[in-house]
Amino acid sequence: MRTGLINHASVYSPFDRLADIRREMDRVFEGATAGSVNGASYWVPPMDVTETTDHIECQIEVPGIDPEQIEIRLENGRLTIAGEKKSAYSGGAEDGVVRHLERGFGRFERSLTLPRVVDGQRIRAVHENGVLMIVLPKAEEARARRIAIERTPVHQRFEDTESQS
Repeated sequence: MRTGLINHASVYSPFDRLADIRREMDRVFEGATAGSVNGASYWVPPMDVTETTDHIECQIEVPGIDPEQIEIRLENGRLTIAGEKKSAYSGGAEDGVVRHLERGFGRFERSLTLPRVVDGQRIRAVHENGVLMIVLPKAEEARARRIAIERTPVHQRFEDTESQS
């Protein structure tokens, strides 16, 4: 017999479904920053992207990678950063037994589609203390600028230019 009271344990909120979806996404992407595909190891170095009025800046953490082992390409408006971080463990008896690994290693490749405002001819890259910084200058015409307000009324300026011709 129903009493008209709601059993709150059986009420399903849309927020519960969102929480379920988030848990599932967390499970799917758990460990997505490192792994292997077809036996080859990969990892994804973390990257921050910031923008100022003059440039866009990418900072990518690449500790333990010689800058000579990193390739930066610009092709068809796409910036690609690729390289490989070698494992410190070769698996030989002299290495001992590895009990726990968290550091990622293997090949990596990151690609960004650049906005049209980037001047591809002036891109710079600097590697310091395990951080690769790529500076993407904006083209001069794409930069924000302040427009001066003239004090001469518009109709008077046009009259002056017509009388000069």
